[in-house]
Amino acid sequence: MTGFEFVFRHDVRRTDDYWFEIDEYRHGEDQLLLVHLQFFNWSPAVCRRVIREFKIFRTHCRAPLFACTENPDAKWFKFISMMGYRFLQNIICEDGETRPLYIHTT
Repeated sequence: MTGFEFVFRHDVRRTDDYWFEIDEYRHGEDQLLLVHLQFFNWSPAVCRRVIREFKIFRTHCRAPLFACTENPDAKWFKFISMMGYRFLQNIICEDGETRPLYIHTT
């Protein structure tokens, strides 16, 4: 995963409750898409809406999507699993910390 350079941040969906963005990285012809979800209001209804809208988005974007967090805790693992991500590997981030990397494929 080394050698990837940031290209662009794509706004997928912005609501009062959350923002869904994708950072695009490239290494030659290889592409890495890293998902960012930022929540401003959290409730079971917002969670269901995010998952429903994510499933619709995945019918249009078929590329593998990756997710990582600075603070992996039980709530994050539960949410990422509900989204359909699965553990791929541990990675060493730019700050030197080792974190789990998850992948979502269709």
